[in-house]
Amino acid sequence: MSTTTSPARRARRSARTTLVAVTASVASVALLGACGSSGKGYGSSNPTTTAGSAAAAPAAATGGSAVTINNFAFSPTPLKVKSGTKVTVTNKDSTTHTWTADSGDAVTWTSPDLSPGSSYSFTFSKAGTYSYHCKIHPSMTGTVVVS
Repeated sequence: MSTTTSPARRARRSARTTLVAVTASVASVALLGACGSSGKGYGSSNPTTTAGSAAAAPAAATGGSAVTINNFAFSPTPLKVKSGTKVTVTNKDSTTHTWTADSGDAVTWTSPDLSPGSSYSFTFSKAGTYSYHCKIHPSMTGTVVVS
């Protein structure tokens, strides 16, 4: 009796292994998205994080205003919004970034690590000028002006 596995059986086993790995990855991303951090100061007490494809960004932008991360830069900057606006940052870059308030601002927030395609939202409820950066790439900076 031969103990070698047929090519068809190896292919089925490989397909099952791939399906299990993809399912585990999707579940991990969903769990990480549900673990968003909370903001401090005058901003929203319920910032939100979503993971997914960059195609989800336009839907997020309709609830307020959008900032995009692309080519190691935030855009637009400055972003001008009215008090009470929910700002959603979407990472359309090929690497992980964060969206973090500079220290010393009256309103503080920090996103979790945003993998490509992920988004994070924060509501600005007090007028002011707020500077921010990427903790991973400190040269990436921007500003939100709230009136």
